[in-house]
Amino acid sequence: MNVAKIGKIAIAENVLFGALLFLWVPSLVAAGMMFDDSGSQDNIINWILFWSIIAYGPVTLMSIVVSGKRRKRGDITKSFYWSSLPILIFIVGFSAVLLLDAYCDGKFSCRYCHGVFSCKGEITP
Repeated sequence: MNVAKIGKIAIAENVLFGALLFLWVPSLVAAGMMFDDSGSQDNIINWILFWSIIAYGPVTLMSIVVSGKRRKRGDITKSFYWSSLPILIFIVGFSAVLLLDAYCDGKFSCRYCHGVFSCKGEITP
């Protein structure tokens, strides 16, 4: 890929992830409600999902600022890498949702879990 195309992709990522910050604010309220069920505080997957939701805003703001600074300095490749950082948060959060569904039957408390996770969310050998 040429540098101009990478620069345009970095700008598009910054705009997309910046626009998703408006959805992040209401999700903060929902993130706190994940711990309403008894036993959900002991579930490690629940905590991973919680911290990925909390981290999205600061990571996105940091990636937009640093990506813009790198672009102004002419370092388009590092600008692209920095603007792609929120994708990591999406991968971690989506993986946590899949793990909750697979090992805890979609419940945050994980009382009925099976497989490698015990009912308290701890990994067992």
